[in-house]
Amino acid sequence: MESMLHWLSNAMWYRLRPAQPQARVMWRFSDGSPVPDDGKRHADPGNPCNTVKIVKDKMPPEVVNGIIIGRGNIACIGTVDETTVLKFPQDDDDEFLEAMHIERQILTHLGDHPRIIRYLGYSSNGTYLRRAENGDLETFIKNSGLEDLPTGVQTKWVRQLLEGVTYIHLMGIIHCDLGPRNVLVDKDLNLVLSDFGGSYFKAKQLDGKALESVRYCLPRDYEQPSTIRSDLFALGCTIYFVLAGRHPYESEEEAEVQKLYENGHFPATDTISLGTIISDCWTGNVESAADLLDQLKVHMKRRQIQAAMAG
Repeated sequence: MESMLHWLSNAMWYRLRPAQPQARVMWRFSDGSPVPDDGKRHADPGNPCNTVKIVKDKMPPEVVNGIIIGRGNIACIGTVDETTVLKFPQDDDDEFLEAMHIERQILTHLGDHPRIIRYLGYSSNGTYLRRAENGDLETFIKNSGLEDLPTGVQTKWVRQLLEGVTYIHLMGIIHCDLGPRNVLVDKDLNLVLSDFGGSYFKAKQLDGKALESVRYCLPRDYEQPSTIRSDLFALGCTIYFVLAGRHPYESEEEAEVQKLYENGHFPATDTISLGTIISDCWTGNVESAADLLDQLKVHMKRRQIQAAMAG
């Protein structure tokens, strides 16, 4: 059974794997000293803010032929059948199990919605979800490129992102980690929001304490719960990725990106279709995703009229 190393920083886990499978791997802290293989967390001597734990891969019996189609910070996604996947925690650590519990409660609260990953129940091993045949949006765009997308798909995706975020906010959910990795693409190239284990649901006092990755993160007091404003900022970054095919400030170091955001500097959007929607998300010049959806509908209606006049 292969082992892996988890780093816990700011309540998020990070997984490292050996470059090549080995019979025995010696995991080390950032200062080079060995990590005890005792199933317990240990403070990293080189960075005491991080804790490290060696865990073992596990494979639930429901996962057909041990096929894993996705891995995140908390969980793995394994194939059950053609339409169903099992999301299961990578370890029985309390933080992992709590994230799974939070996600099930939130998905139950959200119910069936075309822009939300379909929840199909759970077992002692994990959570059953409807399979999104084309995987996550980030990988899909990086692998296929924007130039090969059918006409109108990018605008459709922007609309579907706005529909999804409008719905979860209406239902009292703050996603807390919006980004193309947490948006899935089905066989018909429709988008669904996923990964609610780190989300915030004030009404039921559920707080997964997730934070967006740096390029998708609004600078703020990170000790406070995430808000609609922080979700909208990440939404703007996700729309930017959909339309530009790259992450905001993709070539910059993360520390530099954080400084740019803190100083109110964002990538140019004047040459991007729907760039106003993106900039409104970044600057806080909008109060809700519903307002952005109305803005998009006006834009689409205007384009239809222009096309009709040109024809």
